[in-house]
Order: sequence, then C-alpha cells, then structure tokens
Amino acid sequence: MYSIQDIVSELITPFEGKGHTLDMDHFYTSRKIFKTLQIMGVGDVRTCMFNRLQLSDDLKDNIALLNKREFIYYESNELLLTILKKIPKLFICCQL
Repeated sequence: MYSIQDIVSELITPFEGKGHTLDMDHFYTSRKIFKTLQIMGVGDVRTCMFNRLQLSDDLKDNIALLNKREFIYYESNELLLTILKKIPKLFICCQL
C-alpha cells in the first residue's frame, strides 16, 4: 500500500528541480510532504487545516492569535513557510 507522500512524490518526479510550484488541497498536508518537495526542489502552496500542521505548540498558539488575512512566517532548519489565515482553522501555507 502506498502512502500519500509516495503518491505525491511519484507524480511530481518529472518536475523535480525545474522551479515549479505545486498547488495542493489540505488533504495532502503533512510535514513529510513539505520536506520531500523541498528536497525535490518543488515549491508548494496549499490550504492547511490547523490541526494537521504538525507544528510546535508555541507556533500553533501564535497562529491561533492571527486575525483573518494576517500571516506569519515560520522557519526551521527544515522548512520556511508563510502561513496566511483564511478563516478559522483553515490556512494557506506556502513553501517556495
């Protein structure tokens, strides 16, 4: 059985390292997929459900304080994200 990460990786392989950005629905949100796409040189923009971001409690608290249309940057040794609040519990995340 294949994971969502395996399927996304397989589908995006022809575009690896060519500067493309992938637009995905919140169903595919995971830290593993963010990291995989980063390694492959593919940016992504996606809607994210608040409870599926798999981020630290501190960052979740900061995100919870955002008003609609406000954004926050998140950077770790693995990821650089821009998170824009659309509506409560739904965000747009960008990794470029």
